[in-house]
Amino acid sequence: MDALCNWLRSKDPLFKVADQLLGLANFPVTGRGIIAKAHIPKGSLLLQIPRELCLSQETARMYPPLKDIFAAVPELSSDDVIALCLMHQRLQGEEAPNYEHIRLIPGIDQGAEPYQQTIFWTDEELDELKGSKIYTITKQLHSQLRSDYNNIVVRVFMRFPKVLPLKSYSYDIYLWALATIWSRAMDFQVNDETVGRYIVPVADMFNTDPHSEVCHFYNVANNTIGIMANKDYQAGEQVFINYGEVPNARLLQLHGFTIENNPGEVVELYAPLSPQVECFSNKLSLLGKMGVNPNQPHLLSASTPLPPKLLPSLRVQFGTEDILKKVESEALSFDSSVDPKYEGEILKFLESGIQGMLAQYPADSDTDSEEMGDGSQPQSRKKMAVILRHGEKAFLEKSLKTVQELLESL
Repeated sequence: MDALCNWLRSKDPLFKVADQLLGLANFPVTGRGIIAKAHIPKGSLLLQIPRELCLSQETARMYPPLKDIFAAVPELSSDDVIALCLMHQRLQGEEAPNYEHIRLIPGIDQGAEPYQQTIFWTDEELDELKGSKIYTITKQLHSQLRSDYNNIVVRVFMRFPKVLPLKSYSYDIYLWALATIWSRAMDFQVNDETVGRYIVPVADMFNTDPHSEVCHFYNVANNTIGIMANKDYQAGEQVFINYGEVPNARLLQLHGFTIENNPGEVVELYAPLSPQVECFSNKLSLLGKMGVNPNQPHLLSASTPLPPKLLPSLRVQFGTEDILKKVESEALSFDSSVDPKYEGEILKFLESGIQGMLAQYPADSDTDSEEMGDGSQPQSRKKMAVILRHGEKAFLEKSLKTVQELLESL
């Protein structure tokens, strides 16, 4: 890391890093991360880096070897622009202008081998994720990424073979570049406006602690990205940042790990409104007034086994014309039961739906509990799958119990 920091200092005087306090180390569970070399008081500025020294769509489009290509193919997505820049610099080796940073990225010598995102899992490994939405997403993603790569072959590699020869820019290297972006880039918003996506040297080596404060920020005054210590750290401790409230399915898809007892865990439950249902237009209007988009999921979490708008929206969706008229004429609300029999049908439907979701997982909760272990060892892909489905099933089982208690109370 010393060589990287010295290189960054030579590029811009605004770059600051507390390298006398920070170092790279390998940790038993998380793998490589940042270690405190001495006591770090909470609030200490650990890193300040100008955005021009980060890899982003903005800086990638100005990368001299590819600048003209990006100008000729403006329709490339932000991630594909960054990916092509990463691929080119990886293949340049020590000749790459950002070599001191690129060489520290996992997989630089081994393809995508060190990465654990689900796009690299075998079919047998993916089967451990059945029941979770990430299983379907990963299957769809394989097809989408292959299509995206083929488009790049036609639009870029076939048009500019001298700069980007197809034989060197394989699909596997493309996946490595995308996995690097997913796992290492930071997205920043200022005043609800997106500032951009950046792979930030040094910052991209911090692991996450979801129980800590968010401590990375974008400084609009000088266009720098900073990290502050989110607590006191003693020498030898791992120094963390917080990636935000991210459920395990998302963490596994983008970063390649899961977190036991993840405070950001949620399970998505969909209750779509079919255009063929009775009184479709009226129901769609009622849902809109309730602030419900039937195409968006309801989120089950530790504190909300039944999201507040789930039952009201189902009451609307299952309502007959007579029920809808009754609610309107009597100035009733869908926030509470309109009719016990009607309520029972809705709860039984919900009970059946949750039971169906639970049945899709490859193992029951007792089996998963036995396989969880004590959390002191690095996560295998099987362990990641067990942690993910164990957490999701816990929420679904809590929701199921809540629904069944409501049924019993009718």
